[in-house]
Amino acid sequence: MSVAVVILSILSAGALAGGLFAVVRQIRFVRAAYRISATVVSEWNFRSYGRNMRYYRVAFSLANGQRLELRSTVAASGGRPRLGDLVPVLVRESGGGVKAKIGHVTELWYVSFVLIFLGTVTASVLLVVSYGEFGPGGAAPQVRSAPRT
Repeated sequence: MSVAVVILSILSAGALAGGLFAVVRQIRFVRAAYRISATVVSEWNFRSYGRNMRYYRVAFSLANGQRLELRSTVAASGGRPRLGDLVPVLVRESGGGVKAKIGHVTELWYVSFVLIFLGTVTASVLLVVSYGEFGPGGAAPQVRSAPRT
């Protein structure tokens, strides 16, 4: 077995395991959290690879009057939300601590999707490399060179 196959196997398994762990963790959070609305209070615009991108910050208050702010974790290009818009926020309070996340699909599931996608791509490459290395018969082809004269 070649070093490339071993490395791809480790990368694929790690990415898929990480993606599945992230999915399970997000599902637990979403089930335990309650939804509130937050207002976009600021945004940070920048240019990346020729595209206008931005992060935004939202502010909201909990039932106990505590005011919190969150920054988006995924850069967005154009579109919504804009300053003053309402966005959903998921909040989970437990053990005196508060955990909150912006409730958009990309904010919640981006990391999980990327890890599972990368794991699937590396697993596919691994299959192609393995098939090419070992062939349909399952054994590495024997290459014989002509004797030197």
